[in-house]
Amino acid sequence: DLIVDTTPPSLISATPIDAFNLEVLFSEPLSEASAEDVTNYVVSGNNPASALLDSSNPAYVHLTFANAFQANTNLTLTVSNVEDINNNILPSAQTDFIFVVPASAAYRDVVFNEVLADPTPVVGLPEVEFIELFNSSSETFNLEGWTLVNSTTPKVLPAFTLLPGAFVILCSDLSAGLFDEAIGIPSFSALTNSEDSLTLLDNTGSIIDMLVYKDDWFDTSTKLDGGWTLEQINPFFDCANSANNWSESNNPSGGTPGVVNSTFNAAPDNQSP
Repeated sequence: DLIVDTTPPSLISATPIDAFNLEVLFSEPLSEASAEDVTNYVVSGNNPASALLDSSNPAYVHLTFANAFQANTNLTLTVSNVEDINNNILPSAQTDFIFVVPASAAYRDVVFNEVLADPTPVVGLPEVEFIELFNSSSETFNLEGWTLVNSTTPKVLPAFTLLPGAFVILCSDLSAGLFDEAIGIPSFSALTNSEDSLTLLDNTGSIIDMLVYKDDWFDTSTKLDGGWTLEQINPFFDCANSANNWSESNNPSGGTPGVVNSTFNAAPDNQSP
């Protein structure tokens, strides 16, 4: 039987190489004429100056733009009238991407925001220890080369883009799949239930945040027994890592990894030291 290809190509991804170049991946090889027609592509109103079909893999198209991509902003690539080698036409498709230009972090730009040191007995969260980071700034950071120090044990973080207002969970590499956004750390250092010291350093060794939590920050003995997190109340205070700005979680599942804390309150600090 003769099998006829009647399926048009689909748009898989758009990956920025730098501020002017975008690599576009399709589901199958394309016809050279349609793939290299610059009028078939637009990025948020910006048409490419050139389009080149990859010679070794004709499912890739390399786009070059005269105008630079806006950094750290969600951009949309729209593709239209692209054909495969059997003349099946993709009428229109879109995909989003972000051209990231990481900034240098200042103190408390990224903060320790939630800690689960004692996951047992389980209330509703995964039965794993974790630390949550929150980007409290308006900048985007690449965490590659940053260091988490638990007491005296340093763990260097891999590349990870942390957008403004975003969360990421630090946990064992075996448990990272339990969370939506997580950095899995091999041989993740155990968190001490009663008290522990956490320090976050950037790739230059500068201190970005410090936290010494204690189990007497819990208000109720039931939550102290395990399964509940300690949450930061206001992540925007410059000097906030004390019992006054931390509280046991009020979320019925035991905590809020990856989302706004149940105890969050951005009210001004009017209390004298």
